[in-house]
Amino acid sequence: MKTRNILAIMAVSATMALTSCGGGGNTTKYASGSVTLACDASFRNIMEQEIQVFEYKYPQTSVLDRYMTENEAMDSLIAGNVKMAVTTRPLDKKEIAYLKSQDRMVSQEAIAVDAIALIVNPENPMDEIDHQDIVDILTGKYTSWDKIVPHDGQLKDISVVFDGNGSSTVRYMRDSLLNGAMFGPNVFAQKSPDDVFRVVSKNINAIGVIGVSWITTDMKAREMTAEEMTRVAERDDTTSTSFSSAIKVLAVQPEGKLKAYLPYQLNIYNGDYPFYRQVYLISTSSPHSVGASFFSFVTSAVGQKIILTTGVCPKMIHAQFVSLD
Repeated sequence: MKTRNILAIMAVSATMALTSCGGGGNTTKYASGSVTLACDASFRNIMEQEIQVFEYKYPQTSVLDRYMTENEAMDSLIAGNVKMAVTTRPLDKKEIAYLKSQDRMVSQEAIAVDAIALIVNPENPMDEIDHQDIVDILTGKYTSWDKIVPHDGQLKDISVVFDGNGSSTVRYMRDSLLNGAMFGPNVFAQKSPDDVFRVVSKNINAIGVIGVSWITTDMKAREMTAEEMTRVAERDDTTSTSFSSAIKVLAVQPEGKLKAYLPYQLNIYNGDYPFYRQVYLISTSSPHSVGASFFSFVTSAVGQKIILTTGVCPKMIHAQFVSLD
């Protein structure tokens, strides 16, 4: 048998590792009405598909989605402007105590493990990058590609592009990788993850920092009708993802290791790919409301399968990694 480590071949097994809060979606009585959700824009692809299928299956419901920075999403939730939020951190004890003092219920659950990918233009000869080179690029120590990769003169100054000043991606790379150090003058913010993707696909000197769900070839799922996406999510078969050919995804060599890893689901699941973070769904909705129903749906077998199709690793599904001839 020849193992295909390039792709993470993940099958949704009949036994789901769901928490008691998630429950089984087929036994939940879903409410009618609407709820407003504030979502970190890094996870727009995931939530749009969750909402599409949820509203198709339960046409008496409506989830009003708002996409913004993580800080804005959390502030909106705590201020009571929205009932739900999707972020990369849970509420802390102080925030939970405040919400409970306002007679608001709190439910929060990790729903996925997301990877942060480093992408370059397909014409860039680089295929992998090590931990220290990333640090040196982000801090501005390296401002030219000559310092990192041999080339025939087509590459010039490095331009690093993020998805926005207040995004969770910026916070993760600054806090986890740079230990709070400042970014260099060669680091720029775009308006959205989609803008990062477009800039890198057109600019040979750019390197983008972006959530992995924005670069999978399963982007075709965005073009599916709600009925088609529902059928995919409810199938009990093997799902695999690969990356868009419009950009090149760099393999990352973690600190202290000799091998570089791509942000495939298998490497995220095993923890081999170094840049990953939890994704949380937080709700202050009351029981028997649309918010509670949507929370139950996202953490159900169907909701987790939708996450699987985006290239992100679902939090509550047992993965089966399949070897193929």
